Order: sequence, then structure tokens, then C-alpha cells
Amino acid sequence: EFAADLKANHRTMGDSLRMLKIVMLVHWLGDMHCPKHIRYPEEQTLGYYKVKWGNRSVRYHDVWDGVFFDGLHPWGLVDCAEMLDDCTKSEIKAITTGDVYDWGKDMAKSARGVNEFKEGDKIDTHLFRNKYRDLAEHSVRNAGYRLAALLNDIFK
Repeated sequence: EFAADLKANHRTMGDSLRMLKIVMLVHWLGDMHCPKHIRYPEEQTLGYYKVKWGNRSVRYHDVWDGVFFDGLHPWGLVDCAEMLDDCTKSEIKAITTGDVYDWGKDMAKSARGVNEFKEGDKIDTHLFRNKYRDLAEHSVRNAGYRLAALLNDIFK
């Protein structure tokens, strides 16, 4: 609804409202690409329970909200975005085909396996990084391409 409203009315709406809607789209597109922001019928917690991440006790949700990715790419988001922006135009077209509902389904299918960890589990950070690095990087990359496609469509 925010995207549709922006597309139809961005030229006539006030700056504050336009900015709010853009900020919310950026937030929601990013959130929908976070594996622990997806609810499955058999797992409704969103990871709001503690696990042992190396020597730290953290919420499993927070592992996916930044702890894991920050450890993969500690040099900053701009450099990370440069590095992950490696798709051809045809690959980007495939990633951005569909709508936000299709993108959500794609993410839910991709992220299904991350629910293997439960309350109190000790996570071997090295093994976790090896197993989920591609998912994390593809999720962030796809979110960026999809957000750009959505904004380009709105403001063309």
C-alpha cells in the first residue's frame, strides 16, 4: 500500500509524508529478507530466545539481525554493498521479477533451514558462518536489488 500510494501520489504529497513512506519501504524490504523475520506454521517465535553465540549469550533473532552479518563483513555497509553487487543484468532481472509477495515467498523458501537452533543451543560460529554465509549474503544482495527496483518503479 505504501508503494502504491507513493507511485500514485509522490508528486503531490508533502515532503514529510513522502519521506516517511520511503523510510518504511526501506525498513520493510530489508526486514522481509531477514531469515528470522519469517514465521512458519511450526515455528512462531521469530527467534526471541537465547542461544550461545561463541562465548556470548544472545537472542537467536539478533544473530540474524546483525551479529552474524557484522562478523562476516566488519569493514562497513558501503564496502559490503559494493562487494555483493556482482550480478549480471539478467540475474538482477530474475531476482527482481515479481512483487513483494513473490519476494517474501522466495525468502521464506530460502530461509527455512535456519530454524534448527532452539533455546539454549550453543552455536559453533565457524560452522554457522560456513553453512549460512551464502544465505546471508544473497538475502542482503537481493533486498538491495529489489528495493532499487521498487523505488525505480515508483519514481520513474
